[in-house]
Amino acid sequence: MRVVWLLVALAATAAEAPGAYSPPVVLTVAGSDSGGGAGIQAALKTFEANGVFGTTAIVALTAQNTVGVQGVEAATPSFVRAQIDSVLGDIGAHAIQTGMLPTAEVITTVAKALDDHKAAVRVIDPVFVAASGDMLVSPEAIAALRNVLLPTATVLTPNMPEAGKLLDRPAPTTVAEMREAASALVALGATSVLLKGGRLAEGDMVDVYADAQPNVGHSALGGARIVELRYARVETSNTHGAGCTLAAAVAAALAKQVHAGRPIDTLSAVQEAREYLSTVFEASARLRVGKGARGPLNHARSGWAALSSAVPGSRDGPTAISEAGDSSSLAMALWTDARVVELREACLRTGFIRGLASGALPKLNFAGYVAQDKFFLEAFARAYTLALTKLPAADVAGVREFASLVRGVVDELRLHAGYATRWDVDMSAVVPVAATQGYVDFLNEVASSSDVVACAAAMVPCMRLYAFLGQSLAPDKTPGPYVDWIDTYSDAGFESLATTLERLLDRYSARLEGGYAARFGEIRSLYVRAMELELAFFEAWSPASAPKSEL
Repeated sequence: MRVVWLLVALAATAAEAPGAYSPPVVLTVAGSDSGGGAGIQAALKTFEANGVFGTTAIVALTAQNTVGVQGVEAATPSFVRAQIDSVLGDIGAHAIQTGMLPTAEVITTVAKALDDHKAAVRVIDPVFVAASGDMLVSPEAIAALRNVLLPTATVLTPNMPEAGKLLDRPAPTTVAEMREAASALVALGATSVLLKGGRLAEGDMVDVYADAQPNVGHSALGGARIVELRYARVETSNTHGAGCTLAAAVAAALAKQVHAGRPIDTLSAVQEAREYLSTVFEASARLRVGKGARGPLNHARSGWAALSSAVPGSRDGPTAISEAGDSSSLAMALWTDARVVELREACLRTGFIRGLASGALPKLNFAGYVAQDKFFLEAFARAYTLALTKLPAADVAGVREFASLVRGVVDELRLHAGYATRWDVDMSAVVPVAATQGYVDFLNEVASSSDVVACAAAMVPCMRLYAFLGQSLAPDKTPGPYVDWIDTYSDAGFESLATTLERLLDRYSARLEGGYAARFGEIRSLYVRAMELELAFFEAWSPASAPKSEL
C-alpha cells in the first residue's frame, strides 16, 4: 500500500495535474437537526462514512435535541431553489436524497429544480411521520409527494406509517402486509421501494425491497419483484435519525455506481446501505448523548467507548474489554494499547522517518525502501484474497469491500514497475531484505491459517501507522525531497482508507461469539507483532543501518 500512495503523489505535483480526483457527490435536500442526529447532519455524516462528498439544500432549521423539537424556521421555496441551483450549477451531483419537505409548494419547487438540472438518480425519503406517530407535514404535502416526487424516485424509502399515508390506507403491521404495500408503491411509479420494517413488533429486523425488474430468484407480487432483507435486531435506544441515515447510505451507494460508470443496481445499493446501518447500530448500542429517550447514532462507528475507558499505562489492553465487549471499537482499543503507543512513537523517532521529515534521508535509503514495497504489495494482495475466501457467501458487503481491496492492490502492482524507474531501481534485481521477508512471512502465515478477524488484525497496523506518521509530520513539514511522502500519508483520502480497514476489523470481531473479549489476547498479539515488524523495517532503512548491498 505504501509506495503507490507516494508515487501517485509524486506524479501529480499540482492540484491541476492529470490524475486529480473528483469524488462521488450527493446532494441532500432536507431539514437541519441542531442535535446532530437526523436530517442533513445524519446525511453528511453518512456520506463521509461511505466515501462520498455531501452537499446540502436546507428546507428548515430546527431547535432540536434528544428531548424534542423546541422550534422550527422554514426556508422559503425560492431560497430552497436558490440552494439547489447553486450546488448543482457548480458542483453537480451523482445522486440526490430528499428528506422532510414540509409543504406542497416546497415539494413542487424541489421537483422542478431537479428536473431542470436533469438530476435523474433520486432517493426520496418521505419523512412526514415522527417516531411518536405525530404528523410532520400537511395532507397537501403528502398528496404532492405522492403525485409529483414519488413517480421520479429511483428508490423510495418510507417507513411503515409513511407507506400507509402514501397509499391512503392503514399502515402495514406484518411482513406480508409490507410486501403488498411495497408492490403497491411500485405501481404508483417509483422505480424501486425500500419499505423499512423497524416498527415490526418483534423478531428480526425485516425490510422489504420491491422493484419492477424481472423476477429472477426472488418472489413476485402484483408484477413487482419482492426481496425480504432480514437482519439481527440490535437492542438499543439510539435510533434517532436511522431512517435518514439509511436513505443517505442508499444515495451514497448509488452515487458511487454512477461515478464509476456502472449500470444502476438499486437492490445492490440497498443491500450495501442496510449492511452499513447494521454496523452503525452495533457501534451505537452503548452510546450516550443527551438526556432524551431516543439518542443519535454513531455514524462513523468511532471508537469513543474504547478511547474513554482505556487505562493509561496498561500493557494488556483497556478495561473496556470486560465492560463494553463487542460494542466498543476493537481497532481503537488496539491503537491506544500501551505497547502499541510505545511502538508507534519509536517508529516516529527512527532515522528513516526523521530523515524524511528533514529531507536529509539519503536517496539510496529511500530507493531501497521503495523497492521493497513490491513484496509488501504482493503479500497484501494474497492476504486480502485469502480473507475474501473466509467470508460467508451471504456477506455481500464484506465480499465487495475485500474484493475492492484486492483489485486496488492489483492495480498498484501494475503501476509499480513504471514508477520504480523514477528512483532508478531495477525491480528484476530486487530481493527482499530480512526485515521485509519477516513481515511477508508473518502476513502469509496469518492469512493462510487464521480467520478474517486475525487477517484484519495483522493488516490494519500498517495503514493506521502510516496515517499516524503522515499526520504527525504534516504540521511542521518543510520543503524538501520527501514532502510529497508526508502530504500523501497525511491526506484525508489515506485516513479514509485506514478507517475503512479498521471498520472491517471492528465489524467481524463484533460478530465473534461473545464479542472480541474472548480472543483479545490473540488479536492483540497479532497487532503488536505487525507493529514490531513495521519498526524493524523503518530501522533497516534508517541511514546508519540500511543494507545497501541488497538493493
